[in-house]
Order: sequence, then C-alpha cells, then structure tokens
Amino acid sequence: MRTGYFAVNRADRITILHDGVLEYARYDQETIRWHGEGRLALNDLVVFICCEEACTVTVYRYGNCECKPVTKRIPIDELEEGQTVLDFYYDNERVAIRVKDQFLFDVFVGRQKVMLQLSQGKKKYLVIQKNDEIRYFSCGGADVVTDQMEDEIMKGQSFPAYVDKHQLPIPLADFFPEKIIEELRSMKKSEELRYAKIHGEQIAVRLIQEDFDGQGSSLYMIGDEEAFLDSLRKNVSIYNRLYFNREFKVRQNELSCEVRLRGSGSKIEEINRKLDKVCHKNVTIVLTGESGTGKTFLARQIHRNGRRAEGPFVNVNCAAIAYNLIESELFGYEEGAFTGARRGGKEGYFEAAKGGTLFLDEISEMPITLQGKLLEVLQEGTFYRVGGTKKIRADIRLIVATNRNLEAMVKEGKFREDLYYRICVFPIHLPPLRERLADLYNIIEDALPQICTNLEIEPLILTQAALAKMRKYHWPGNIRELENVLEKAAVMADGQLIREEDVVLGNPLLGNAEEQNLKERLNEYEKKIIKEAYELFDGDRKEMAAFLGISKTNLFEKIHKYGIEEETLCISQKK
Repeated sequence: MRTGYFAVNRADRITILHDGVLEYARYDQETIRWHGEGRLALNDLVVFICCEEACTVTVYRYGNCECKPVTKRIPIDELEEGQTVLDFYYDNERVAIRVKDQFLFDVFVGRQKVMLQLSQGKKKYLVIQKNDEIRYFSCGGADVVTDQMEDEIMKGQSFPAYVDKHQLPIPLADFFPEKIIEELRSMKKSEELRYAKIHGEQIAVRLIQEDFDGQGSSLYMIGDEEAFLDSLRKNVSIYNRLYFNREFKVRQNELSCEVRLRGSGSKIEEINRKLDKVCHKNVTIVLTGESGTGKTFLARQIHRNGRRAEGPFVNVNCAAIAYNLIESELFGYEEGAFTGARRGGKEGYFEAAKGGTLFLDEISEMPITLQGKLLEVLQEGTFYRVGGTKKIRADIRLIVATNRNLEAMVKEGKFREDLYYRICVFPIHLPPLRERLADLYNIIEDALPQICTNLEIEPLILTQAALAKMRKYHWPGNIRELENVLEKAAVMADGQLIREEDVVLGNPLLGNAEEQNLKERLNEYEKKIIKEAYELFDGDRKEMAAFLGISKTNLFEKIHKYGIEEETLCISQKK
C-alpha cells in the first residue's frame, strides 16, 4: 500500500484525487471504477475478453495447473441485447457475461460486478479477481490490454492503477468506506492524525491544510502506517512530536506497531497484540522459540519500527564468540588491557549500538561469570571497558533471544536467576513452523520473491501440488529450512512454476523423512516433552509424574518406550 493525497470541497465531494489514494477506496460501488496497483498471484481468477471476428472469453486460475482453462467463442454478429454470453461456475466461483447494449457488457465474477464498454477490433479486456474482490479491469478506449501488457502481466510484472478521473468530483460517501469518512469528519485542525482499519490494513489519515484553495476545500494525506510514517519521519518536528513529546497524548490514536507476523490462529494474534503494546516502548524483549523460527528477523523488524529506528541495529550471537573474548567484544577494551590489545583500544558492541538496538542472540550461551556484569549494566545503565576507568553510558534498547528453556537453566544453576528476571520483562514466544502450517503460503509468499531476486531469476509461482506436499512435512528446521527448500526448488524449476517434483524435503544426513503420519508426529512430540521434564527434574520420577499429570507407572513405560534414560546417560558420558 502507498501514500497519496486528496481534496474534499464544502459539498463533501472529492475534487483532487492522487493515484496513491485508490487502494483505500470502497469496492462495492459499481459507479466508481478503481483498483490498486498489483501483481498476479497464485490462484487469482483471470477473465480475458477479446472482440475481433468473434467475442472470445477465456477463464482460468493463474498458476493453478489443476484448474483447466475454459474458453467460449461467439461470432460478433450473433450478439444480441440481453443475451447471456456465458454463465457458469468455475472452480466454485460464478463467472457470467451478459450483453447490456451493443458492445456494452455486464461482467460478474463471484459476487462482484463491473460494466465493460468493448469495441470491435484487436483489443483485449482483462478482469482479475483477488480474494472475492475485483482488483483490475480495463474499460475500453485507450485503457485496453495490449499483447505487450498481457505478456508483462503474465510474467508477474505489476499492472497499473486506474480510476475514471472524468467522474470528478466524486461524492465522498461513494468513494471512501464509512470508517475513513468518520475520521475525516472528526478532524478539527491541520496536522491532526487519525487511524482506521480498512481492507484488513491499518491506515492513517492526516489533515494537511484547511481552505487551501480559498473556497473552503480541505487537503488530506492518506496511507498505510508504514508508508505514512516514512513520510512523517522526514519531517523532524512532527516525528519528535509523535515519539518524544511526553505531553502529547495519543490514546486511541496511538501509533501501533507496524510489525506483523502474517498468519492466523490465536498464537499469531497474541504475538501481534504484544507487538502493538511493546514496539514503541523502550523495554527489554526476550524472544524464545526453536532455532529457525524467525527470532532475528522479528528483532530487526521491532528495531525498524521503534523509536530508535534511525540508530544502529547490532546483532551479536553469543554462541559464536570465543569464551575468553566475549567480555571484551561486548564492552570493548582500553589500550594495554591485555596482551595483543589494539593500540588505542576498541569499542564494544554496547558502544557500537549507541542510540539503537543491541540484539543478543543465544543469550543462554553467555558464560555465567559474565552474566553478573551484564546484569549490572542493565540495572545501572553504565559499564566500563576492559582495563578502563571511565564510566560509559549504555544508551541502547536490548532485545535478547534463545532457543533454550531459561527457567530450566536457572533451576540447574546454569543461568543467573536475577538476570533471568531482569531480561524477561516482555517475553514473546515464536511457535515452530509445524504449528503454523495454515500460514505456510503466506510465509512462502513473503520469502520466495526475495529468493528469486537473490538468484537473479524471474519471479516463480508455487503450484498447488507443491504446496500440498510442503504442508504434509513436519519442518524440523522451521522457516530457515523452508527458505533452504525454496531456494533449491527455485534452482530446479523449469519455466515460471515450482512443481511438486522440484520440492525436495528432508535431510538424509539428519535422518528425517519427508512425511510422518499423525501417530509418528504425536510420539515425537510426546518424547520431546518427557525428555525436557527428565532434564528439568534430573530424572526424579515422582516430580516428573506430578509435573506431567500422569501416573508414575505410565511415566516409567514412556521413559522405557522412548529410551530417554539411556539417551540421556549416553550424552552425559560423552561430555
């Protein structure tokens, strides 16, 4: 979504309309012809109409090999007023075309309708439906689909925005949804900012200037939050007013977080609610979840959309730094602090992240001897370089992440309890991919274009068969594994489609099969839970049974069934 501007006169009619506004218009009014700029995506319903010697209509689902295209052809001289060219259900979606007048057609796609003025000749007309909404159509005259346009659209390039500009002025109530109109009418002064949720997206509206033309018209700016805030950040005074003026009370219009995990389900909704609360507040966040669930990605997004977005984002993997170097890497050192110290000393990650965000990944791997110093820094807000005497202020926002159970580590004495409570101010747990299979397509839709860009190849589309195959897999490597699978599939793909045979799942080196039935997956999950309980209570059967809510007899059987005791003993002997 983009940012645009529009003007409304005293009669509540739109007199100026920038193309960036079109995406926020209502789409249930046949008289307002509009659509947002977009690209063809998998399963979009496409209707091509061409009037040459005959009226030819082709209907198909883009990129879906399972839905065969349907074509109907009627000679031009046989078309009559009121005639139904076709009326049928294609893949459970109604598609109908009726002659309204000579070369004037009513086109129905699903529950939506548009009126097309066709003309005889080598011209094509296109209707694209996305999510029960007609998002593009050509309307005759110069706005027709040429062979070049058709070729570009089919290759995934964007199709342009369109509105009947000759209809201006447009009644405000005909063009915008009621929620936007309510916000417009409640604005009393310039630079006032309001928010409304339209078409599933949070958008912002701002009154730029009243009576800008001397005739009582008002000029407004509208856009989705991310694009809108980008434009606001260019205006330092407004940016400071919104973010740093404590006297500015925003209440219901408070800038919510632009970070969103795409998907459905209660877990994702809960994460997004938490992000709304915490993104703009300088509070320590701990991200938990299995390796590869997207903790680093989410930390970057929180930084980019927080108050310190203009500052640096410093990513530190605690597990990747040598044990004897981690203190000097974090806090820096002075010249001569130790043998081999650089002349003039060196700043550490805390200094490098000044004014921005410090992300400590794998915090659980930090040596317990250093955890006390980290706790002191977080409490006091200051630190010393190694070998230094000058106190340095820690001007950072801290985000930490781990794929381990910190509570269990505290009980085992491997992680300081006081540090645990200091960093776990606001925990966010990222669920594994196997619990988000309903969101798989959304995740692929975000990842695949970037993969194609990195490989310097044309955009690719995933077939339904390939998607179905991926949904059956249990994804032990989570999103990181998914990106790896997509990259391999993109290399193997022929043409514009990734087919089922291009998708190679499972890693033979790790011994994970491509598919597991329900019983196997449940057993694997049950073993994981019991193994974690075994480690948490150091093998104490009584406490384990009480914690798991099962009898000791049942617990003994499961420990023996999964070989947990032997596996744990073998690991400890290797150590």
